[in-house]
Amino acid sequence: ILDLKEHIPKTVDVTAVSLKGCCAGVDYGKDVLIELNKENFKPVVSSKLGLVEVHIFGRTFTSRVYHSENSRTAWKYDENDKIVAVPYADEKHHIVISVDEGGNPKVIKTHNNKDWRKFKGELRVKVVAGERSNTLDALIDFQAQLKIQGAKMSQIDVETGEQDWLKGQPNNTLRSYGGQARLMTQFIGSNITLHIDSGLHSGATVFSYKNVAFREIIIHSPEYVVGYSDAWDSKFISFDYNEDNVPLLSVPIKYNPDITLNIIISTEGSTKEMVLSQLQQAKKEIGNASVLKVRISTGQQYLMPEQESRDLINYLSQELGVKIERVHMGDHDSKFKLLLSKNPGDPEIKVHEHLAETTPHQDTPLHNWA
Repeated sequence: ILDLKEHIPKTVDVTAVSLKGCCAGVDYGKDVLIELNKENFKPVVSSKLGLVEVHIFGRTFTSRVYHSENSRTAWKYDENDKIVAVPYADEKHHIVISVDEGGNPKVIKTHNNKDWRKFKGELRVKVVAGERSNTLDALIDFQAQLKIQGAKMSQIDVETGEQDWLKGQPNNTLRSYGGQARLMTQFIGSNITLHIDSGLHSGATVFSYKNVAFREIIIHSPEYVVGYSDAWDSKFISFDYNEDNVPLLSVPIKYNPDITLNIIISTEGSTKEMVLSQLQQAKKEIGNASVLKVRISTGQQYLMPEQESRDLINYLSQELGVKIERVHMGDHDSKFKLLLSKNPGDPEIKVHEHLAETTPHQDTPLHNWA
Protein backbone atom coordinates (compact mmCIF):
# COMPACT_ATOMS: atom_id res chain seq x y z
CA ILE A 1 0.00 0.00 0.00
CA LEU A 2 2.76 2.42 0.91
CA ASP A 3 4.71 1.62 -2.27
CA LEU A 4 1.58 2.26 -4.35
CA LYS A 5 0.96 5.53 -2.51
CA GLU A 6 4.41 6.73 -3.52
CA HIS A 7 3.36 6.57 -7.18
CA ILE A 8 0.27 8.71 -6.60
CA PRO A 9 0.73 12.47 -7.12
CA LYS A 10 1.16 14.40 -3.87
CA THR A 11 -1.76 16.60 -4.86
CA VAL A 12 -4.11 13.61 -4.52
CA ASP A 13 -5.51 13.02 -1.04
CA VAL A 14 -5.88 9.27 -0.46
CA THR A 15 -8.69 8.91 2.07
CA ALA A 16 -9.59 5.22 1.82
CA VAL A 17 -7.97 1.84 1.23
CA SER A 18 -10.15 -1.12 0.23
CA LEU A 19 -8.64 -4.58 0.70
CA LYS A 20 -10.30 -6.92 -1.81
CA GLY A 21 -9.00 -10.29 -0.60
CA CYS A 22 -11.31 -13.02 0.71
CA CYS A 23 -12.02 -13.89 4.36
CA ALA A 24 -9.57 -11.35 5.80
CA GLY A 25 -10.93 -11.59 9.35
CA VAL A 26 -12.62 -9.07 11.62
CA ASP A 27 -9.44 -7.31 12.79
CA TYR A 28 -7.37 -7.48 9.61
CA GLY A 29 -8.30 -4.00 8.39
CA LYS A 30 -7.68 -2.59 11.86
CA ASP A 31 -4.23 -4.19 11.99
CA VAL A 32 -3.36 -2.71 8.58
CA LEU A 33 -4.57 0.72 9.74
CA ILE A 34 -2.32 0.57 12.82
CA GLU A 35 0.71 -0.20 10.64
CA LEU A 36 -0.16 2.57 8.18
CA ASN A 37 -0.49 5.02 11.06
CA LYS A 38 3.14 4.34 11.96
CA GLU A 39 3.95 5.92 8.58
CA ASN A 40 1.64 8.91 9.27
CA PHE A 41 -1.00 7.59 6.87
CA LYS A 42 -4.56 7.40 8.28
CA PRO A 43 -7.08 6.38 5.61
CA VAL A 44 -10.29 4.47 6.16
CA VAL A 45 -9.34 0.79 5.75
CA SER A 46 -11.98 -1.76 4.77
CA SER A 47 -11.72 -5.52 4.28
CA LYS A 48 -13.99 -8.44 3.39
CA LEU A 49 -15.18 -11.11 5.82
CA GLY A 50 -16.25 -13.76 3.33
CA LEU A 51 -15.59 -15.23 -0.10
CA VAL A 52 -15.40 -12.46 -2.72
CA GLU A 53 -16.83 -13.07 -6.21
CA VAL A 54 -17.00 -10.69 -9.17
CA HIS A 55 -20.01 -11.59 -11.30
CA ILE A 56 -20.64 -11.12 -15.01
CA PHE A 57 -21.60 -7.42 -14.93
CA GLY A 58 -18.73 -6.44 -12.65
CA ARG A 59 -20.70 -6.52 -9.40
CA THR A 60 -18.72 -7.69 -6.38
CA PHE A 61 -20.41 -10.04 -3.91
CA THR A 62 -19.15 -11.21 -0.54
CA SER A 63 -20.50 -14.59 0.57
CA ARG A 64 -22.97 -14.14 -2.33
CA VAL A 65 -24.48 -10.98 -0.79
CA TYR A 66 -24.25 -7.57 -2.48
CA HIS A 67 -23.11 -4.59 -0.36
CA SER A 68 -24.01 -6.03 3.03
CA GLU A 69 -22.86 -4.32 6.21
CA ASN A 70 -22.31 -7.77 7.72
CA SER A 71 -19.86 -8.87 5.03
CA ARG A 72 -17.13 -6.28 5.58
CA THR A 73 -15.40 -4.20 8.22
CA ALA A 74 -14.05 -0.66 7.96
CA TRP A 75 -11.91 1.25 10.43
CA LYS A 76 -10.55 4.77 10.84
CA TYR A 77 -8.98 7.08 13.41
CA ASP A 78 -11.49 9.59 14.83
CA GLU A 79 -10.81 13.15 15.96
CA ASN A 80 -9.56 11.80 19.32
CA ASP A 81 -7.09 9.52 17.54
CA LYS A 82 -9.03 6.41 18.52
CA ILE A 83 -9.82 3.60 16.08
CA VAL A 84 -13.56 3.38 15.38
CA ALA A 85 -15.73 1.31 13.06
CA VAL A 86 -17.07 3.02 9.94
CA PRO A 87 -20.49 2.18 8.44
CA TYR A 88 -20.84 1.63 4.70
CA ALA A 89 -19.94 4.95 3.13
CA ASP A 90 -22.67 7.03 1.50
CA GLU A 91 -20.18 9.13 -0.46
CA LYS A 92 -21.18 7.47 -3.74
CA HIS A 93 -24.70 8.89 -3.35
CA HIS A 94 -25.61 12.49 -4.06
CA ILE A 95 -28.58 12.31 -1.70
CA VAL A 96 -29.75 9.91 1.02
CA ILE A 97 -33.46 10.02 1.87
CA SER A 98 -35.80 8.17 4.20
CA VAL A 99 -39.53 7.56 3.90
CA ASP A 100 -41.63 8.47 6.95
CA GLU A 101 -44.84 6.79 8.14
CA GLY A 102 -46.92 9.20 6.10
CA GLY A 103 -45.09 8.26 2.90
CA ASN A 104 -43.15 11.52 2.67
CA PRO A 105 -39.52 11.69 1.48
CA LYS A 106 -37.08 13.23 3.95
CA VAL A 107 -33.52 14.18 3.03
CA ILE A 108 -31.18 12.93 5.76
CA LYS A 109 -27.79 13.37 4.10
CA THR A 110 -26.17 14.84 0.98
CA HIS A 111 -22.72 14.60 -0.58
CA ASN A 112 -20.42 17.15 1.09
CA ASN A 113 -23.49 18.49 2.96
CA LYS A 114 -24.61 20.30 -0.17
CA ASP A 115 -28.14 21.75 -0.22
CA TRP A 116 -30.12 19.07 -2.08
CA ARG A 117 -32.10 21.77 -3.90
CA LYS A 118 -28.90 22.83 -5.69
CA PHE A 119 -28.17 19.48 -7.34
CA LYS A 120 -28.52 19.36 -11.12
CA GLY A 121 -28.43 16.59 -13.73
CA GLU A 122 -28.51 12.84 -13.12
CA LEU A 123 -28.24 11.77 -9.50
CA ARG A 124 -27.61 8.59 -7.55
CA VAL A 125 -29.89 8.42 -4.52
CA LYS A 126 -29.99 6.04 -1.56
CA VAL A 127 -33.39 5.34 0.01
CA VAL A 128 -34.08 4.04 3.51
CA ALA A 129 -37.44 2.50 2.68
CA GLY A 130 -40.75 2.69 4.49
CA GLU A 131 -43.76 0.54 3.69
CA ARG A 132 -43.92 -0.78 0.14
CA SER A 133 -46.65 1.50 -1.27
CA ASN A 134 -45.41 4.50 0.72
CA THR A 135 -41.91 4.10 -0.67
CA LEU A 136 -43.08 4.13 -4.28
CA ASP A 137 -45.29 7.18 -3.67
CA ALA A 138 -42.45 9.01 -1.90
CA LEU A 139 -40.03 8.37 -4.76
CA ILE A 140 -42.53 9.55 -7.37
CA ASP A 141 -43.02 12.71 -5.30
CA PHE A 142 -39.28 13.31 -4.83
CA GLN A 143 -38.56 12.75 -8.53
CA ALA A 144 -41.14 15.43 -9.34
CA GLN A 145 -39.47 17.84 -6.90
CA LEU A 146 -36.06 17.24 -8.45
CA LYS A 147 -37.41 17.80 -11.95
CA ILE A 148 -38.29 21.39 -11.04
CA GLN A 149 -34.62 22.17 -10.30
CA GLY A 150 -33.27 20.35 -13.37
CA ALA A 151 -32.22 17.15 -11.62
CA LYS A 152 -33.28 13.51 -11.84
CA MET A 153 -32.79 10.31 -9.89
CA SER A 154 -31.13 8.06 -12.49
CA GLN A 155 -29.95 5.37 -10.05
CA ILE A 156 -31.93 4.59 -6.89
CA ASP A 157 -30.54 2.21 -4.27
CA VAL A 158 -33.38 1.10 -2.00
CA GLU A 159 -32.67 -0.55 1.36
CA THR A 160 -35.71 -2.20 2.93
CA GLY A 161 -34.11 -2.46 6.38
CA GLU A 162 -36.59 -3.97 8.83
CA GLN A 163 -39.47 -3.45 6.40
CA ASP A 164 -40.52 -6.95 5.33
CA TRP A 165 -42.66 -5.82 2.40
CA LEU A 166 -44.30 -9.18 1.66
CA LYS A 167 -44.50 -10.73 5.14
CA GLY A 168 -47.44 -13.09 5.54
CA GLN A 169 -48.56 -12.71 1.92
CA PRO A 170 -49.06 -15.73 -0.38
CA ASN A 171 -46.96 -14.05 -3.07
CA ASN A 172 -43.89 -13.68 -0.82
CA THR A 173 -41.47 -14.69 -3.59
CA LEU A 174 -38.41 -13.25 -5.28
CA ARG A 175 -40.57 -12.93 -8.38
CA SER A 176 -42.86 -10.52 -6.50
CA TYR A 177 -39.89 -8.43 -5.38
CA GLY A 178 -38.67 -8.39 -8.98
CA GLY A 179 -42.08 -7.18 -10.12
CA GLN A 180 -42.01 -4.44 -7.48
CA ALA A 181 -38.60 -3.23 -8.68
CA ARG A 182 -39.82 -3.24 -12.29
CA LEU A 183 -42.90 -1.24 -11.23
CA MET A 184 -40.67 1.34 -9.57
CA THR A 185 -38.55 1.60 -12.72
CA GLN A 186 -41.64 2.15 -14.86
CA PHE A 187 -43.24 4.80 -12.63
CA ILE A 188 -40.09 6.70 -11.66
CA GLY A 189 -38.01 6.24 -14.82
CA SER A 190 -34.87 5.19 -12.94
CA ASN A 191 -32.59 2.21 -12.56
CA ILE A 192 -33.47 0.44 -9.31
CA THR A 193 -31.28 -1.63 -7.00
CA LEU A 194 -33.46 -3.11 -4.27
CA HIS A 195 -31.69 -4.56 -1.22
CA ILE A 196 -33.91 -7.00 0.71
CA ASP A 197 -32.58 -6.76 4.26
CA SER A 198 -35.11 -8.79 6.26
CA GLY A 199 -37.72 -11.52 5.98
CA LEU A 200 -37.79 -14.71 3.96
CA HIS A 201 -35.48 -13.38 1.22
CA SER A 202 -33.02 -11.44 3.38
CA GLY A 203 -29.69 -10.92 1.61
CA ALA A 204 -31.16 -10.85 -1.91
CA THR A 205 -30.64 -7.89 -4.26
CA VAL A 206 -32.88 -6.99 -7.21
CA PHE A 207 -31.53 -5.12 -10.26
CA SER A 208 -34.02 -3.42 -12.60
CA TYR A 209 -32.85 -1.18 -15.47
CA LYS A 210 -35.05 1.22 -17.40
CA ASN A 211 -33.64 0.65 -20.90
CA VAL A 212 -32.83 -3.06 -20.70
CA ALA A 213 -34.01 -5.40 -23.47
CA PHE A 214 -36.88 -7.83 -22.86
CA ARG A 215 -37.75 -6.18 -19.51
CA GLU A 216 -35.00 -8.24 -17.89
CA ILE A 217 -34.73 -8.30 -14.09
CA ILE A 218 -31.79 -9.91 -12.27
CA ILE A 219 -32.00 -11.06 -8.65
CA HIS A 220 -28.98 -12.23 -6.69
CA SER A 221 -29.81 -14.20 -3.55
CA PRO A 222 -27.27 -15.88 -1.26
CA GLU A 223 -28.28 -19.29 -2.72
CA TYR A 224 -28.79 -18.62 -6.43
CA VAL A 225 -29.35 -16.06 -9.19
CA VAL A 226 -32.66 -15.55 -11.00
CA GLY A 227 -33.00 -13.88 -14.39
CA TYR A 228 -36.53 -12.87 -15.44
CA SER A 229 -36.94 -11.94 -19.10
CA ASP A 230 -39.40 -11.87 -21.98
CA ALA A 231 -36.62 -13.48 -24.02
CA TRP A 232 -37.14 -16.86 -22.35
CA ASP A 233 -39.53 -19.46 -23.78
CA SER A 234 -42.85 -19.17 -21.92
CA LYS A 235 -43.07 -22.97 -21.62
CA PHE A 236 -39.80 -23.43 -19.70
CA ILE A 237 -38.11 -22.52 -16.45
CA SER A 238 -34.45 -23.51 -16.79
CA PHE A 239 -31.81 -24.18 -14.16
CA ASP A 240 -28.08 -23.97 -14.86
CA TYR A 241 -24.78 -22.90 -13.27
CA ASN A 242 -22.81 -19.81 -14.27
CA GLU A 243 -19.02 -19.63 -14.61
CA ASP A 244 -18.64 -19.12 -10.84
CA ASN A 245 -20.64 -22.31 -10.15
CA VAL A 246 -23.52 -20.21 -8.81
CA PRO A 247 -26.97 -21.73 -9.51
CA LEU A 248 -28.81 -19.71 -12.17
CA LEU A 249 -32.57 -19.78 -12.83
CA SER A 250 -33.91 -18.44 -16.15
CA VAL A 251 -37.59 -17.56 -15.79
CA PRO A 252 -39.97 -16.04 -18.38
CA ILE A 253 -41.84 -12.98 -17.10
CA LYS A 254 -45.06 -14.43 -18.51
CA TYR A 255 -45.36 -18.20 -18.64
CA ASN A 256 -47.86 -20.86 -19.64
CA PRO A 257 -50.24 -22.51 -17.13
CA ASP A 258 -48.29 -25.74 -17.66
CA ILE A 259 -44.53 -25.42 -17.25
CA THR A 260 -41.58 -27.66 -18.08
CA LEU A 261 -38.79 -27.48 -15.51
CA ASN A 262 -35.55 -27.82 -17.46
CA ILE A 263 -32.33 -28.57 -15.62
CA ILE A 264 -29.10 -28.23 -17.60
CA ILE A 265 -26.27 -30.49 -16.41
CA SER A 266 -22.92 -29.44 -17.89
CA THR A 267 -20.47 -31.36 -15.70
CA GLU A 268 -20.28 -34.57 -13.74
CA GLY A 269 -20.81 -34.64 -9.99
CA SER A 270 -24.48 -33.63 -9.70
CA THR A 271 -26.09 -35.98 -7.20
CA LYS A 272 -29.73 -37.02 -7.41
CA GLU A 273 -30.45 -35.09 -4.22
CA MET A 274 -28.83 -31.93 -5.61
CA VAL A 275 -30.87 -32.09 -8.80
CA LEU A 276 -34.10 -32.61 -6.85
CA SER A 277 -33.32 -29.67 -4.57
CA GLN A 278 -32.65 -27.41 -7.56
CA LEU A 279 -35.86 -28.44 -9.28
CA GLN A 280 -37.85 -27.82 -6.12
CA GLN A 281 -36.33 -24.34 -5.94
CA ALA A 282 -37.29 -23.70 -9.56
CA LYS A 283 -40.81 -24.92 -8.80
CA LYS A 284 -41.23 -22.10 -6.26
CA GLU A 285 -40.99 -19.60 -9.12
CA ILE A 286 -44.08 -20.78 -11.02
CA GLY A 287 -46.77 -19.48 -8.67
CA ASN A 288 -50.15 -20.91 -9.64
CA ALA A 289 -48.84 -22.72 -12.72
CA SER A 290 -48.41 -26.50 -12.67
CA VAL A 291 -45.42 -28.63 -13.63
CA LEU A 292 -46.16 -30.53 -16.83
CA LYS A 293 -42.85 -32.37 -16.89
CA VAL A 294 -39.17 -32.23 -15.97
CA ARG A 295 -36.48 -32.21 -18.64
CA ILE A 296 -32.86 -33.21 -17.97
CA SER A 297 -30.65 -31.58 -20.62
CA THR A 298 -27.00 -32.13 -21.51
CA GLY A 299 -24.95 -30.67 -24.33
CA GLN A 300 -21.54 -30.70 -25.93
CA GLN A 301 -19.71 -30.23 -22.63
CA TYR A 302 -21.02 -33.37 -20.96
CA LEU A 303 -22.81 -36.59 -21.88
CA MET A 304 -24.25 -38.19 -18.75
CA PRO A 305 -23.58 -41.95 -18.55
CA GLU A 306 -26.52 -44.22 -19.33
CA GLN A 307 -26.93 -45.80 -15.91
CA GLU A 308 -26.64 -42.45 -14.15
CA SER A 309 -29.37 -41.08 -16.43
CA ARG A 310 -31.65 -44.02 -15.68
CA ASP A 311 -31.08 -43.76 -11.94
CA LEU A 312 -31.83 -40.03 -12.00
CA ILE A 313 -35.01 -40.48 -14.05
CA ASN A 314 -36.33 -43.18 -11.72
CA TYR A 315 -35.51 -41.09 -8.65
CA LEU A 316 -37.13 -37.88 -9.94
CA SER A 317 -40.17 -39.76 -11.21
CA GLN A 318 -40.75 -41.21 -7.76
CA GLU A 319 -40.11 -37.94 -5.89
CA LEU A 320 -41.96 -35.51 -8.18
CA GLY A 321 -44.71 -37.64 -9.71
CA VAL A 322 -44.48 -35.99 -13.15
CA LYS A 323 -43.16 -37.03 -16.54
CA ILE A 324 -39.34 -37.03 -16.76
CA GLU A 325 -37.48 -36.60 -20.07
CA ARG A 326 -33.78 -36.96 -20.82
CA VAL A 327 -32.54 -34.93 -23.82
CA HIS A 328 -29.15 -34.21 -25.38
CA MET A 329 -27.72 -31.89 -28.04
CA GLY A 330 -24.46 -33.08 -29.61
CA ASP A 331 -21.79 -31.24 -31.57
CA HIS A 332 -23.59 -31.58 -34.89
CA ASP A 333 -27.19 -31.32 -33.67
CA SER A 334 -29.42 -28.32 -34.33
CA LYS A 335 -31.89 -29.20 -31.58
CA PHE A 336 -32.20 -31.41 -28.52
CA LYS A 337 -32.85 -35.12 -29.10
CA LEU A 338 -35.20 -37.02 -26.80
CA LEU A 339 -33.34 -40.07 -25.49
CA LEU A 340 -35.31 -41.42 -22.55
CA SER A 341 -38.60 -40.72 -20.80
CA LYS A 342 -40.80 -42.03 -18.03
CA ASN A 343 -44.41 -41.19 -17.18
CA PRO A 344 -45.78 -41.49 -13.64
CA GLY A 345 -46.76 -45.10 -13.02
CA ASP A 346 -44.70 -46.52 -15.90
CA PRO A 347 -42.83 -49.65 -14.79
CA GLU A 348 -39.95 -49.05 -17.20
CA ILE A 349 -38.10 -46.19 -18.84
CA LYS A 350 -38.92 -45.71 -22.52
CA VAL A 351 -36.01 -45.46 -24.97
CA HIS A 352 -36.59 -42.96 -27.81
CA GLU A 353 -33.16 -42.77 -29.43
CA HIS A 354 -29.81 -44.50 -29.13
CA LEU A 355 -26.75 -42.37 -28.53
CA ALA A 356 -23.16 -43.59 -28.44
CA GLU A 357 -21.08 -42.38 -25.54
CA THR A 358 -17.41 -41.57 -26.15
CA THR A 359 -14.49 -40.94 -23.86
CA PRO A 360 -13.20 -37.36 -23.58
CA HIS A 361 -9.97 -38.30 -25.38
CA GLN A 362 -11.09 -40.43 -28.34
CA ASP A 363 -14.02 -41.04 -30.65
CA THR A 364 -14.32 -44.77 -30.09
CA PRO A 365 -17.89 -45.63 -28.96
CA LEU A 366 -17.92 -47.38 -25.61
CA HIS A 367 -21.51 -48.57 -25.72
CA ASN A 368 -24.92 -47.66 -27.03
CA TRP A 369 -27.98 -46.50 -25.17
CA ALA A 370 -30.37 -49.38 -24.69
